[in-house]
Amino acid sequence: MAAHTSMLAGVADSFVEELKASDFKDPNIPVLAGVSAQAVYDRSMAITTLGAQLHTPIDWSSCMHSAIERGARLFIEVGPGNALSSMIRDAYPGVVARSVSEFRSLQGMQNWVFDQLT
Repeated sequence: MAAHTSMLAGVADSFVEELKASDFKDPNIPVLAGVSAQAVYDRSMAITTLGAQLHTPIDWSSCMHSAIERGARLFIEVGPGNALSSMIRDAYPGVVARSVSEFRSLQGMQNWVFDQLT
């Protein structure tokens, strides 16, 4: 099944109930919700948002804009491929963005991030 589409609407409620029953905690730092680009600060909102993201398209354009508005200039794409990091570099030429899949090791990625921040 395709993620972030109505094809997963039937499992969202079960997913949310599992998260509610877990020891899922408040995020340590605000996380941008993919469906709204709003900052998520607490457990309840995180659980609701994660459930919605299963069956709702992600608004990547708004997420990019919100991250830039909040001062982000360094991005690491987690997951296969590099489509999202390419999109943010194209939309915001002043940012630095790479995908985890571009690195041969976690240490290589950590070194690159450290170099970017210093």
